[in-house]
Amino acid sequence: MNIKKSLKKILPVNFITLIGRIKCVFLFPIRHINVCFNYIFHNRDQFKYNLSIAAMVKNEENYIKEWIDYHKLAGVDKFIIYDNNSTDNTKNILQPYIESGIVDYYFYPKTQADFIKKNKKAEYWAFQAYAYNQIIKKYRNTSKWIGFIDIDEFLLPVKESNILNVINEVKSVMGKKPFVGLAVNWVMYGFCSHFEKPKGLIIKNFTRNDGIHEGYKSIVNPRTVIKYYVHSATHFFNIEVVNEQGIDSFLCNISKSSIEKIRINHYYTKSYEEYTKKIIKSREGWPGADKYNLPEYDPDYLSHNEDSIINRFIPLLQ
Repeated sequence: MNIKKSLKKILPVNFITLIGRIKCVFLFPIRHINVCFNYIFHNRDQFKYNLSIAAMVKNEENYIKEWIDYHKLAGVDKFIIYDNNSTDNTKNILQPYIESGIVDYYFYPKTQADFIKKNKKAEYWAFQAYAYNQIIKKYRNTSKWIGFIDIDEFLLPVKESNILNVINEVKSVMGKKPFVGLAVNWVMYGFCSHFEKPKGLIIKNFTRNDGIHEGYKSIVNPRTVIKYYVHSATHFFNIEVVNEQGIDSFLCNISKSSIEKIRINHYYTKSYEEYTKKIIKSREGWPGADKYNLPEYDPDYLSHNEDSIINRFIPLLQ
C-alpha cells in the first residue's frame, strides 16, 4: 500500500491511469470481452429499476424496516437482500416487501469460514464480495444503478430529495468523460451518549458524528463492472468511479473527499450495547476473533458534532 501511495506522488496521473487500464485488460481478458459486448447491447436509457440497493444481512430484525422505508423515501425502487443465515425475525419482517415486489430476497448460506477452508489467504470479506458479484450478474441489465451498502449505512442526498437526482447531476458535470459510478463518502456516527439500545428511529436517536471520512461505498453502473469487491469495483478498462466533485476515487483522500451533495450516514456503533453485539457477530468463524478486545465505553466516541441534515425524513418515517 505504501508503494502505491509513493507512486501516486512520483508518477504522472495519466501514466498511472494508462498502466492501470492495460493491466486490467490483461488480468480479466474474457470478462472484458463479455462485459463490453453486454454494455454495447444493454446500456440503454430505460430499465426495469432505476436505482437498486444491495445488501447482505444477518439478524437485522431491529433495523431493516427503518433502513428500507428510509431509502424508499430517498428514491430507491428495488432492494436486493442476501440473508446470511439469519436466525431471527428478519425474513418475516421482509415478507410484505417481498410480496409487493420491492424486495428480492435470497438466503445465502456461505460464511467466512467456508472461504477460509478453501483459501487460507482469503480476504476478510471475500464471502460478501462473492455475493455482490452474483448480484451484478443477475441484475446488470435490469437495474440502471446499483448501490452496495450495509444496514447501518443510510445514503443521504444532502440538498435533493432523491438520490437519483444527485447521480444525474454528477453525470452531467462529467460531460463526455466516462461515468461508471459514484463514490459516496462516509460520515461516521458513534455512541452519542447511548450505552444501551434506545427506543425509536436510528436517525432520530443518533445525531452526532465525527464528520467526513475518506472511506466510501459505491453506486455503480452494473454493466461496466468486471469484478466487485465490497466498497468498490473494477470497471472495464479500469475506469474509476468518481466522487460528487468528479474526482477519481483513485485520487481520493480525506482532503479531496466531499459531502456537499450526497453522503452516507454510517451509524457505525449505535449504542455501546449494540456495538458489542455487532463486533461479536461480524467476527464469528474468523481466526483470532475470540482475542478481539472491545474499546471501553466513551459517550462521545465518534460523536462530537451535532448534525440534523437527515431530520427532514423523520416525520415521514414516523
